[in-house]
Amino acid sequence: MLTSREKKRFVRAAEELAPLDSSDAGGLDDEQLERILERAEDRDAVVYRYWIDPDDFRVTRVLITDLARGRQAEVRYEERTPVDDRSLPVRIRIGLADGEREAGAIFELSKIALDGPLQLPFRIPA
Repeated sequence: MLTSREKKRFVRAAEELAPLDSSDAGGLDDEQLERILERAEDRDAVVYRYWIDPDDFRVTRVLITDLARGRQAEVRYEERTPVDDRSLPVRIRIGLADGEREAGAIFELSKIALDGPLQLPFRIPA
């Protein structure tokens, strides 16, 4: 289990690894970052960061950083639409990176229904 001091260090290291973020990384030098990442290898050091829209308190972005393995996953909820008195994302951007490779996808959803039976027009081949 991580102590609160370790959690703070891991969060600062994650911020240092994601330089495009708007938050302040706290000015870690290379040696400090390396020590923190070495400790992260011995632990399950995964940092979850959430961005919340201040107007409606909805999650707009999630960034998951695996410090021990140098991987990141990012989900952005870019567009929303009202469905049955709820605001649901209809455009979702997903990005994955491991330091050497990157992959991404954009999901655009339509015909969203929360209640009722689902009609899925496909067949499973025999």
